[in-house]
Amino acid sequence: MEERMPANRLIVLDDEPAIGSLVANVAGRIGYAAEAVASFTDFKNALARDDPTHVVLDLQMPDADGVEVLAYLADLGSRARLILMSGVDARVLEVAGQVAQDNGLDVIATCVKPVRAAELRDLLSTHAYPEKAEIDSDALAMAVAREEIHLHFQPKLRLSDRRIVGFEALARWRHAAHGQVPPDIFIPLAERSGLISEVTQRVFGQAARTVRSLDALDPALGVSVNISSIDLQDGHLADRLAATCRDEGVKPDRITLELTETAAMSDPSRAKAGLVRLRLKGFKLSVDDFGIGYSSLALLRQMPFSELKIDRSFVRDCTTSRDSSAIVGAVTAMAHALELSVVAEGVEDADILTHLVEAGVDEAQGYWISRPVEVENIADLVSK
Repeated sequence: MEERMPANRLIVLDDEPAIGSLVANVAGRIGYAAEAVASFTDFKNALARDDPTHVVLDLQMPDADGVEVLAYLADLGSRARLILMSGVDARVLEVAGQVAQDNGLDVIATCVKPVRAAELRDLLSTHAYPEKAEIDSDALAMAVAREEIHLHFQPKLRLSDRRIVGFEALARWRHAAHGQVPPDIFIPLAERSGLISEVTQRVFGQAARTVRSLDALDPALGVSVNISSIDLQDGHLADRLAATCRDEGVKPDRITLELTETAAMSDPSRAKAGLVRLRLKGFKLSVDDFGIGYSSLALLRQMPFSELKIDRSFVRDCTTSRDSSAIVGAVTAMAHALELSVVAEGVEDADILTHLVEAGVDEAQGYWISRPVEVENIADLVSK
């Protein structure tokens, strides 16, 4: 019988053998077929032998710089997920990522060397393809019907007194055969197949029930739920969500609906109408991943948001990059001037948290505070 090729196949291009081996070993331990090469020539030969699902790329190579390699991948029409890493300034890495995206490549992260093994493991685990890639809309529809999509909750910490004041609800698909299917696979599938409305409704219902269960801990605790730009095109969205709140006995102002900056600004006039209706129903609104889109301040001022979340790429580097630090400070000051509360996501250590306090950020979330937990672990987390 023909041996089945692993769903996740990774090539590392790095002229430092120790780093190449580290990345390949980390990937191999979580189920990737991984190969490390140290020259652009060997990289091209490896691409000819296999079509990798993931590429980890050092931008500074003796025989080719990162932009040349990215151009080569773009010419091939590569669909691999890219992690760019190098010892260069974080801004150079960020712009290189934008160059790659402008050329149709899928950049999932940029990492400044030295890269921690735990960080690589988390990245590769989060962005792995399921062992059987043929997950289609029928499977997703069945998952919704069988309630295989469930929620994990990541706490939001108020920095003024270090108290948990709410949670972000994160959708997870626990597939019977393939295990955990990451949301960056099933959410786009839901959007393409017309299932996003049903997914959003199921997720929102679980979130509302969780809010009700939080009353015994603290009736002020709230939950944030992500919605899609496609959801905003549904003229009945606000009515449906409000009806769910009534059925569950939950006040809408305890639920914050999060929409990415890119989604909110892709069609501002249509987005405004949907967002205003949601605010009129009592929901709070948050603009997520702020700083990586192309919205103008004038457009942001016209939107009825109550919260702004600074993208994790700036938060992660705010203690090591002068530019990221300046962006965090400027965005916080701007948001406060617009009477928006500010949340920083992606807090990975105590130094970052201290920096955010000094910058005046209101709330924070990230692995250093807590990884996402299942609903039954919320009470223990709050008590601690």
